[in-house]
This record gives sequence, C-alpha cells and structure tokens, in this order.
Amino acid sequence: MAADLLFGLYSSLKGSVIELSESLRCVIDNPKEETVAQHAQAEPVRLVRPILPREVPRGLAFCFPQGLPTRLVAELETQFHLATSPHVFFPSLFNFASGFDGGVTSFAVLQLTDPTLIGGLLMPLSAWDIGAVVSSRVCGALCGSMLLLCTSKEPSSRDILVWTALGLTAISLGTFFVADRNALLALRFLSGLTEGLSSPAKAAYVVETVEAELRGPSNGSRWAAFALGSCAGVAAGAVLQPIPGAWQLMFGAVAVPSVIAGIGMASLPHSPRWLVHGSDAASAERRSLALESLETLRPSIDPHERQLELQKELDVICQGMRGDKEEPVPLNVRELFQHPATEISALLTCFKQANGTVCLTTYLAPVMAAMGFQNHLTTLGVVLMTVRSVATPLGIVLMDRLGRRGSLLLGCLGSSVSMSTLLLSHILGSHASAGLMTLSFTSLAASAAIFELCWAPTSFQLTTELYPQRLRQHGLALSHVFNYAVKALEMQVFPMALAIAGLTPVFAVFVVINAAGSLVVYHVVPETCGRSLEEVERELLEDSDEHLS
Repeated sequence: MAADLLFGLYSSLKGSVIELSESLRCVIDNPKEETVAQHAQAEPVRLVRPILPREVPRGLAFCFPQGLPTRLVAELETQFHLATSPHVFFPSLFNFASGFDGGVTSFAVLQLTDPTLIGGLLMPLSAWDIGAVVSSRVCGALCGSMLLLCTSKEPSSRDILVWTALGLTAISLGTFFVADRNALLALRFLSGLTEGLSSPAKAAYVVETVEAELRGPSNGSRWAAFALGSCAGVAAGAVLQPIPGAWQLMFGAVAVPSVIAGIGMASLPHSPRWLVHGSDAASAERRSLALESLETLRPSIDPHERQLELQKELDVICQGMRGDKEEPVPLNVRELFQHPATEISALLTCFKQANGTVCLTTYLAPVMAAMGFQNHLTTLGVVLMTVRSVATPLGIVLMDRLGRRGSLLLGCLGSSVSMSTLLLSHILGSHASAGLMTLSFTSLAASAAIFELCWAPTSFQLTTELYPQRLRQHGLALSHVFNYAVKALEMQVFPMALAIAGLTPVFAVFVVINAAGSLVVYHVVPETCGRSLEEVERELLEDSDEHLS
C-alpha cells in the first residue's frame, strides 16, 4: 500500500514536470505562430494612438539591435491604455491601497514591538498581539466577504466600491486617534471588513466592463497597482520607521487613495451586465440603461462603427440567465457550493496562501532580520518589492502564453525549488561565507517573483473564468471567504512559529506544501485559456457528472 502510494505521488509529480516542460517548449519553439494567431483574432476596432516609440534610443541600441520586439510594445501599450481607463484605474486604486497597507505593515510591526518607537500611550505588543493585529484585518476581510455572500440578489459592484471607499477613508483617519490595543484591533478589523466587501466588487466591475479580449490584461493592471502600492508602502515604511509613533501615519495614509477611488467610482456608470441581469428595472429600461453605460465605457470606438459595435456587445450581454424576466434570479446557495468551480477555487486558495510567499512578504522586516539582514532592511526591502512590481504585469503575459495550468505548475514547482534553495542557504549561511547569504536573499526574491508571475494573477483569473455569470460575484465572494480564512490562520500562527521554531522548519514546511500543490494542479485544475466561458462551464459539469456516476 505504501509503495503504491509513493509510486502514485512520483508519477503525478513527474507528469506535472513533463507537462510544464512541454508548455515551456511550445512557447519557446512557436512564438511567431502564436503572435500571428493573436493578431489575426484582434480586430482594430478602437482608435488607439501609439504610446511607445518604435525606434530604440541610441543608448539602448546595443540591447535591441533589431528594434523593440513588436509583441512587447503591444503588451505595454495595452497595459497603459487599460491603466489609464477610468473603469480600470479607479477600481485598481483599491488594489493600490491594499498593497500599500501590506507594505507598511511589516515596518509598523517593528514599531509596535519596540518600546522606544511605539510612541503614545501604547505598551509594546507581544508576538501574539502582533499576530492579532495582522490577522484581525484578515478576519475582518473574511467577515466582509461572508456578508457579501449572504446577499440574496447580486449587488451593484459600483455602489459597493463607493461605500467601502468612504468607510476605508474614515477608518484610516481613525488610526490617528488610537489610544489602546483594543481600539487598534477594532480599526484593523473594520479595515479588513471593507477589504472583504470591495475585493469581489472591484474584480467583478473590471471584468464586467472591459472588452472580452482585454479581460486578461485588465487583471494585470489591477495586480500591477497592488505591486506598486506594496512598493510605495515599503518605501514609506522605511522612511518613517525611525520616527517614534509613525505607525499611525503608515496606516492612516491609506485614506489618500481611498478618497480618490471613491470619487472616481461615483463618477462611473453601473456595470452594463449588472444593469441587464441584476437591477430591478423593467426589461426595456434595463437595456436602455445598459446601452448608456456602454456609451460611457467605450469612448474610443470608431465613430463610424460605434452604434453597430455597441449594439453587438449589448446583444451578447443580454444573452444570459435572466433574459426577459422582470425580477433578478435569486442566489441558489446549494448550487453555488456544489458547483465544481467551488472545490477547485478552495484548493487553489489553500495552496496559494500556504505556499510561504504571503507570510514572508507580510512579515518581511522580522523575517529578513532573522535571516541576518537587519542592517539592510530598507535597501533589500525596496529591492524585493521592486522585483514584485516588475513581475506582476509580466505574469499576465505568461498566463496567456503558458495557459492557466502551465502557469500554476510553474508557480508550484518553481516555489518548491526556490524554497528548497532558501532552506539550504539559510542552514549553511549561518556557518559559511557571505556568498550564501546573498544566495539566501536571491532565493527569497525568486520566490516572491514566482508568486507574482504565476500564483497572484492566475489563481484569481481562473476563478472568474470557472464560475458562470449567474454565480460569478457570489463565487468570487466565496473564494475570498476561503482565502481570508486560511490567511487569518496563517497570519496568526506564523509569528509564533518564527519565534518558537525559527526559519529552518518553516522553510521545510513550505517546500512540502508547494510540491503537494503541483500534484493538485496536475489532477484537478482544467485549462481555460483560449476557451469560451460556456465551453469551460460545460466541461466542468460533464466531468462532475462522470465523477458522481
């Protein structure tokens, strides 16, 4: 029995490695065919002015002797246009605020545990208290997602974002008036509550308002905003960390992007898909309102084809679960929990949160201090966050070229290798030269880059593609419930595990988890890249029926 189990594990791990190598080989061997196919599918409907120069500056000519790659230029221009589109920019500011809060947290933790830096009337916090401060926000996010999940009708993502921006602004400003530990925990919980409410809404609004061919790149814009927010948070935390009591300013600064995001969302229309499928208006009025929304969201369509293109898109939107019914279809909770996408989403969430990168970056300052970098926290912290910010938009390109399965397999196997190297270099680094210390930090940066390249964009994008339209926003809320539940437990346990056991056993656990994640992806996750949502839904239900029979 044990031999069969070990052989099965070996066969699955070998199969996942072979599949990943085949995906990488196909991308390397056939880049021209893929580029031609993609250009053939994309029709020049919108008037887009070139942003990047086609000629390479003289100082960089030696790097690109044949000029800038056409694909790279096209990808960068697509990301720029998306990032500057109001219906992508303002929801992405919520990601920026979330990333900023995560970036300053590790430096705020250092102040909250130091009696000379905590300032005010607060006493220095213990390891358990620090875990509570971090996990309380995650617990609040869990509760926020559960509140959204409990709604019987699909709410307007725009309205949710407007109100959560207002709440997050008030909560962030309240940090300046914290006088004791309990008040700090309460504000962190409320901050997490707004995060849990806004996370599914900001994803749903972007997915429902961008063009079909831009849904993948739009996810990259949101994650790029999160990475930029993380870099800004680390930079701000590094500058403010020596100032006593500056943790209040670190947490309170989140109010700035929140105000801008709230004003921007209030100026945007409702999602045309929500107006058609979720609003309480009559059928004819819903169609009229959706058309007005599309006219606002598609200002760059060729004027000669504007009405025709908008009517085509509106006809596609009107095809769906509600049809001509006057009342929105209520949520079927049993169908939601029994849908195959829920099982896949739950498994991916567990392995994504437990792969180690989330813990290491959240508690970046204490982890790097334990690794022996206490004299270089600021410099190395900024370097690490810069690596993340660069890797995030590239992950969108990688996700579309390797496919969803290939990207996740690369994330699992790559993280397992980087964590193994991190474990080995940390063990030997305490007894050897500074070269192994450099290898240790390089492995940490590689782990963060792999997470942003593979796990961060792909797992969330896959969830949005697995759920059908009638379950999408509630399905996203449920996936966030799984996400925040695992993350809250992890954020509470990690500082205690770090204090009691040290980094070596922690790294070893992360190696095993990532290896196990590759087996789950290989056996469970379907490929959705390049396929219609209806085709994915049909295959999921067919596989589920075969499994039950």
